[in-house]
This record gives sequence, C-alpha cells and structure tokens, in this order.
Amino acid sequence: MEIIKQKSLKLLASACVILLAACVGRQTPAHWPESIPSQVFFQANYLADESNSDDQSQAEYLNWVLSFYQGSLLSPRGWLTLQASVLQALPENRQATLMPKLTDLGASIAAEWAKQNHLRRVDTRHLSLWGSVMQMSLSEAQLLQAVAFIGRDVTALLTGELQGPQVTSQRYKENLGIDVDDGFSDF
Repeated sequence: MEIIKQKSLKLLASACVILLAACVGRQTPAHWPESIPSQVFFQANYLADESNSDDQSQAEYLNWVLSFYQGSLLSPRGWLTLQASVLQALPENRQATLMPKLTDLGASIAAEWAKQNHLRRVDTRHLSLWGSVMQMSLSEAQLLQAVAFIGRDVTALLTGELQGPQVTSQRYKENLGIDVDDGFSDF
C-alpha cells in the first residue's frame, strides 16, 4: 500500500509540474528586454514556420527565445552572458566590430532553437558546442574565425546543407584547431 501511495504522490507531483509549465508557457512575455533583438523579428520567424506554429503557441516560442538569451533554471548561462564574456576578452576598440556579428548570430540561433524539439535544426547540443568553441578561442583572430565558422554552420543547418549530427567537436578541431573534447561531449 505504501508503494502505491508513493507512486500516486510522484504522479500527482509530475502532473502539477507539467500543468504549471503549460500555464507559464502560454503567457506572452510582458516585458521584452532591449538587450535582445526585436520581438517582432521573432514573431515573424514564428509565423513563417507553419509546421511549428501548428504545434507550438507563439507565447511558448517567445518564452524559449527569452530562455536562450537570459538562461534558465536548468541552464543559467544564456546568450547574453556568453556574448558579454566573449566581448570582454577583446580590446574595447574591437568589441564594436564583433558585437553586431554576435547579435545577428544569436538571433539566427534563437529563432530556430526556440522551436519544438522535433522540428528545429539547431539543438541544445549545438549551443553547448558553440559556446565552448567561442570561450576556448585563444586569440582575437581565432575568436573571429570561430564566430564566422559557427555562422556558416548555422546558415548551412537552416538551409539543409548541413545536418545536425555533422556539427561535432571534431569538425571544429579540424577546421579551427579548437579542441573542446576535454570539456564537451557530442552525446
């Protein structure tokens, strides 16, 4: 009887978590931070993908975009934190050159990553790899190369020229000389 009671409590707790997540996911973000590309940009991307919009509410999509930029309970370092860390490694006069590239790259990644898991071409494994590659870039030149290479990979993923499983740490080691194998797993 005690086992049945414990299982029932676990089931009830799981149901509450799922319902709470569903309620939160349906609320449109009330405040859109100025540090993030325009909400209109992401709304247009959401509407352009009918397969995703049939399967995911716009509010849920926008909340995933915010999670990408600001981080979440499970992944507290969002794009804004990564971007600030990467820029801080550069001299001030070079930060202005890289900032728009990182902003555009982040917007492209977020617009795709925020979609339903089974429809998106950019997954969380990619985010982890790209963050590691940028953080492990040892020089300004290597960082600029990494950002450009990641940008090309994002474009190739979105156009279907590159498939998700092809984006590996080995690919970045071969093309950029950045070895992230010590701190990264391709799953």
